[in-house]
Amino acid sequence: MRQFGASVDDTILERVIRFGTADISERYLTAIQNTARDYTAGIFRRLREHEYDPELMCSMLSAVEAAW
Repeated sequence: MRQFGASVDDTILERVIRFGTADISERYLTAIQNTARDYTAGIFRRLREHEYDPELMCSMLSAVEAAW
C-alpha cells in the first residue's frame, strides 16, 4: 500500500487473503491481491529451490506424529 501512501487494517488484509475480496476500492483490492500472489509465488519458488517435495513432507509428518 506504500504505492498509494496508505495503510490497511489487518482485518481487511485477512479478508482479501481468505475470501479474495473486501469492501475497498478496486485499486487497493488489486494491489493487495497482486502483492499476496507475488509473495506466495516467492515462497513456493524458494521451496522448489530447496527441493521441497510435498509428498515426502506428508510422509515425514506422519512418521513424527506416530512417534508421539
